[in-house]
Amino acid sequence: MTRGAGASRASLALLVCLFVGAKPAPPAVLAFAALPDADESALLRIDAAGEGRELARVGHAAGFLPRGAVSRKGLVAAVVVPEGGDLVAPAELVTIDAQGTIRLLDDRARALQRPMFLGDGRLLSLRATPGPERQRADGRALLTTELASVLLWPLDAGAPAVVWTHDGLWLDLVAPTGDGFVALAVAQDGRSTLEERDLQGALRSRIDLGLLPVRDLAVVPGEDRAISFVSAGPAAASLVRADLRAGRLSIVASALPPDASGRVSLAGRALLSRWEGAARTSPSLLLSDGSVVWWTYGVGVVQRHD
Repeated sequence: MTRGAGASRASLALLVCLFVGAKPAPPAVLAFAALPDADESALLRIDAAGEGRELARVGHAAGFLPRGAVSRKGLVAAVVVPEGGDLVAPAELVTIDAQGTIRLLDDRARALQRPMFLGDGRLLSLRATPGPERQRADGRALLTTELASVLLWPLDAGAPAVVWTHDGLWLDLVAPTGDGFVALAVAQDGRSTLEERDLQGALRSRIDLGLLPVRDLAVVPGEDRAISFVSAGPAAASLVRADLRAGRLSIVASALPPDASGRVSLAGRALLSRWEGAARTSPSLLLSDGSVVWWTYGVGVVQRHD
């Protein structure tokens, strides 16, 4: 499934996944870009001038590009969906170093996740075992449960430790904190919570989101215990800020289009997606120097500016 580095340059027309590097200001952006055969992606290092250099190539199921994160030292961890595109079957968690060397870390990773690095270089990822289907409370749908475990990988890439296990509908890693992490946990009754836990799995803080539909969860720049997300209903959406330290929610922007995406900037203002003709541009990365990487869907234009 994984393949070595190549020397050719790939088109950025299908740029789908961006990663930010070391603080305080990353010298480059790392990105996965789809290659023409669609079952292979190139990991590119893009400098400030927009020039891309290929570091490695990764094979995967057609249409399922790698998702991942980058450490402060430039090590990439990505989840690769195997051939066939079965999202219930285990996926591969790989690491890619600055020389393009690919290493298989876990062949039992959950397919739909984004692993994340802690500040000291250790890695958090998910494994999940599908559970039974349960009838939704209103009787209108069957929901598939899962037993999901948060794994902590040591620096030497030895055996991981199980930090916490969640039995519910869904678990998603959102952001690292100084010595812990924030996760979105959806219980079997469909209610979701934002939870901050330490590296032994102990609960530090929790915000109940109820049945609120949420997406685009991201850490607020400069505040590792504040999370922004979009809550979208059938008629409108809101950009919300969750303060885990204080345990409260606040509305940053409301009455947005239902398909809106957004982030909260370093200065606390709303950065929202916008339409330019048939193309939609959304904030993809908020960098530590205050600048923003915007991604234009459909045409693959990437802009970095305030």
